Amino acid sequence: MILFYVGSLEEDVLAHLSLPTRLGKILYDRTFGKGLFRQVDRVIANSDIGPELRRRGYETSREGLVVVHGAIHVADYPHELEKQRQVVFVGRLVENKGVRFFPDITRTLPPDWSFIIIGNGPDRKSVETWSATEPQVKSLGTLSHEETKQVIGSSAVLVLPTFAEGSPRVVMEASACGVPSIAFAVGDVKNMIPAECGYAIEPFDIEEFCARLRHLVTHPVERHAMGRKARDLVRAQFDWSAVYPNIDDTLTEERHRGIHKHRPH
Repeated sequence: MILFYVGSLEEDVLAHLSLPTRLGKILYDRTFGKGLFRQVDRVIANSDIGPELRRRGYETSREGLVVVHGAIHVADYPHELEKQRQVVFVGRLVENKGVRFFPDITRTLPPDWSFIIIGNGPDRKSVETWSATEPQVKSLGTLSHEETKQVIGSSAVLVLPTFAEGSPRVVMEASACGVPSIAFAVGDVKNMIPAECGYAIEPFDIEEFCARLRHLVTHPVERHAMGRKARDLVRAQFDWSAVYPNIDDTLTEERHRGIHKHRPH
């Protein structure tokens, strides 16, 4: 049995969550989650969860864990759209995506810039109530994938103040569009946003997050250069043509192991 694990296991996020969310995460991770890792022969994860697995005592050996980054078809994303004076967030509107930092992000922007929010979720009503009093903010709700790509491709910067991630697809999508990203350095974010492609910020340091955003907003030449390098990176490392062979090799190896394991001697 092979588990494709997409997400993260860090527990340092707990102090930043509300009590119900915190208790739910603890209960899930230590019951169903732990049991799930026990049952599988191999884990394919999109970020290195090995240290956290070992810290918790989950019964998954280092040999049983393979890290394979997420992937997209880079050619499907528009990268030559004219960039507008707008910053975009794409994701579920839930607590651990950092929605409480939206006001800080908005205050960072010059008056002639917009903050576009794409997504739905339990916190959408509170986000829309807040955004109704903020002329710079546009909460668009759920869009089709094609519409979302167009909005990302015409934006100047992607922001992702998320508390926990694996290998966030939206960062890959922004990079494919030639848009630099600013995100908290959780999960695989550090590998996805090296210094020349955007900023991976120490988790929960919203002051540094906003300082970097302010810098990109006011330095268009540097912003455009980061966007070009981000596209080069995602094309080389996160396109399906580069990632799929790693998955195929792992599945083939596991199939051969299974054959030898069950072959009568």
